[in-house]
Amino acid sequence: MTVLGTFDIKTGEVSIGPLLLTADMNPGELAAAGTKIDRVIDMKTGWVIQTTGPYAAAGRQVYVSLEFERDRLRRIGLSFCDRPDLDLTGLFDEHSAFLQQELGSPAKKTNTSVIYNFGWGTISAELDLRGGSSQIMCVYR
Repeated sequence: MTVLGTFDIKTGEVSIGPLLLTADMNPGELAAAGTKIDRVIDMKTGWVIQTTGPYAAAGRQVYVSLEFERDRLRRIGLSFCDRPDLDLTGLFDEHSAFLQQELGSPAKKTNTSVIYNFGWGTISAELDLRGGSSQIMCVYR
């Protein structure tokens, strides 16, 4: 596990509050674990997005989005929700600093992304000014 215990960089497991998320888990496994889903968005393309939270994780409050492709967890989005005073750039800076603390120096860094590569996939902080969001993404290959 990483410094704050959020990411297992060997396997890609993500630990957020009571959730232990793994690649390819299905929505039924989340429900069986007692996960309360706030919203479900069916993209009608084989992708379904579920949101849950907030959860306490590594001293922060975090909302979680779970993106399933044909009932297999492929992407996890995390966004801090405990600093309403931050604009998107400030939130991106917080996400980037969190990853730096957790994972060290990134493989790639731009004004809108910080990327870490692993054998199982990537972890990144992303800023989308057009879409109006910033989040930490864990994407499985």
